[in-house]
Amino acid sequence: MPLEQPAHVQAALAAHLSEEEKQHMQALRRPELRSRYAVAHGALRVLLGRYLGVAPQLCRYATGPRGKPMLAGAYPAMAVDDAPAPGARTCPGSESTLHFNMSHAGTQALIAVARGVEVGVDIEQRRDMDDMAGVARTILSHADLDLWLALPEAQRVQAFYAIWTRKEAVSKAAGTGLYMDFPGLSVEFRPGRPAAVRRIEAAFGKPGEWLLAELDCAPGYSAALAARTPALRVSRHTARMGEDGTADVDADADAAASSDPAPPV
Repeated sequence: MPLEQPAHVQAALAAHLSEEEKQHMQALRRPELRSRYAVAHGALRVLLGRYLGVAPQLCRYATGPRGKPMLAGAYPAMAVDDAPAPGARTCPGSESTLHFNMSHAGTQALIAVARGVEVGVDIEQRRDMDDMAGVARTILSHADLDLWLALPEAQRVQAFYAIWTRKEAVSKAAGTGLYMDFPGLSVEFRPGRPAAVRRIEAAFGKPGEWLLAELDCAPGYSAALAARTPALRVSRHTARMGEDGTADVDADADAAASSDPAPPV
């Protein structure tokens, strides 16, 4: 979802925010950060409200032990007709059946909504950095660092962001965030190979129990999605903001990853 929106769209989406969110937004120093926060968090409420069949302002959040946002309270039903993902089915609404995660970077936001399984996403704007190798040493095992350093220099930046987004997505799906042992988490990042979890702490299951998908996104960005279930159908939609603070999504979804038939995310 693009975060750069006209001022009246920003204002309409900001009106959906809770008082706590509005205070957080106003505390941001730069105007562009405030506007992007309003668009991302306002649109998240609009989309969740459509799934749950409630007004955006009625979506209530709680946080997990490591700070991951989640829905709190019970909701009447999943709104099938208004749900963005095609093929949605009616099921009772509550914080335990609908899960979401959001990430934003630069001018882009990525929102995942899943039914019955925790999900994590991350999006990053690719850019070179002064000490990329130094950062890589802090998040990679010795073996994975050797694989990364063995890549042609022209491929290292894209591979670095593939590593970062995939590890972030897994850690967010696991509910640990940056508390996860990143060097102990190994993901496939080599060019031409599909994203996959190769090694993970035993507390979070076996690698084969995870789905990890690279997501197509805006040029110059890398993105990934993770969920602790291999049986998940992933479809990607582009969200478009209406002038009145509503959100719509494209009807034709691109398949980002697939396995056994399962409810869409």
